[in-house]
Amino acid sequence: ALEDVGYFEQLLKWIEWLPLDEFDKDFLQLVRRSICHAAKDLSIEDQKLRELAVAWKPALPKDHYDLFCFKIIVPRLERLITTKFVVNPRQQDTSVLQLLIPWMKEDLLAESFKRRLFIEHI
Repeated sequence: ALEDVGYFEQLLKWIEWLPLDEFDKDFLQLVRRSICHAAKDLSIEDQKLRELAVAWKPALPKDHYDLFCFKIIVPRLERLITTKFVVNPRQQDTSVLQLLIPWMKEDLLAESFKRRLFIEHI
């Protein structure tokens, strides 16, 4: 859990008024570090990580967002798949797939990340 839940909520609200395309590289790195800090204790299961990604994807440059995905989101999705997804045709538990599919459908991950998840882990 986050030390201060308000911190997460404030990060989501920043998007409403920050014209990030007008800021310099140092400020964008500060924003990226803040997002990573907020995301460090979030899990795929609680959906707040996806909320953070949905909110910030349009506001960040593609390379910054992709780096965030590569460092924070993809490893958590991989861990989720490798530790909790079990194929059982007789009694398949689809809860892991239900957590994974929104990441794929909402275009939150680059195609290369999606391929990596499916080819290597499913």
